[in-house]
Amino acid sequence: MLLNVLLWVLGVSAFAQTQGIAFETSRSWKKVVEKAREEGKLIFVDCYADWCGPCKQLASQVFTQKGVGEFFNRHFVNVQFNVEKDADGKANVAKWGVASLPTLVFIDPKTEQVIGKLVGAGDAAWLVEGAKALLDPAKRLDALVARYNAGEREPAFLLEFIKALGGAGMNAEVQQVVKEWLDGLSLDQLATPQMWPIIMQFENDPLSKTLLMVRDHLDRFYAIPLENQQAMVDATLMGRWCKRQWSFPQILILAFMNRSGLMLLSIIWIRQKRGQEKRWLPYG
Repeated sequence: MLLNVLLWVLGVSAFAQTQGIAFETSRSWKKVVEKAREEGKLIFVDCYADWCGPCKQLASQVFTQKGVGEFFNRHFVNVQFNVEKDADGKANVAKWGVASLPTLVFIDPKTEQVIGKLVGAGDAAWLVEGAKALLDPAKRLDALVARYNAGEREPAFLLEFIKALGGAGMNAEVQQVVKEWLDGLSLDQLATPQMWPIIMQFENDPLSKTLLMVRDHLDRFYAIPLENQQAMVDATLMGRWCKRQWSFPQILILAFMNRSGLMLLSIIWIRQKRGQEKRWLPYG
């Protein structure tokens, strides 16, 4: 009876592997690159570690799905690296920009350069859609970076670029692109239904040019025809100000500068008192 159970478990595991993503048995990066070049495919790298719960979720619930396997096996040479144990995983983790796990890396074997990344664990649709975009050379991260560095700044492109950077876990780069974009816009360009969601989602610095403009022109931003707009503007400003760590002299200055200064003073002081045990931390 025990033997039958073991055989059934092994059979289920083998079936999952045959219908899901077929990962290379070799953990040699050189061999993976050679195979991808020979077959004319891109490389998909699953970077994981033994302790990573979301990595196990991907491995057991997403990589094993038939539709996922069919797509990835057709377009990619697939390999898994334990970034703490596999020699080639440890050797390439910095080059691939792996800062957290799970990180799914897509690489062009011709250049061995990263063309896209997905950070975190999503469902099958998230994985396939993220990978499918990279089949179009113009949608790859390296191509988007080149277009940005060449001076392309159309709003549709910037949104696409920001989305790609965010999906790759490149949050510092997202903030840099957003800041440059927003800082170059006038009040009339910022106070629109198209730009407010971007400000609300990406602008985190309460002393940025953009949020100071919002503060100084509240009526213009309140008037944007979006649902619950005034409440959203107030919540965005208050949230950004309260998340900052301020020194006591800075808070006093802000209290005099802002018409809601006393309320800000109270909220920020309470947050810091509770969270920092009455220690006033310097700005930044």
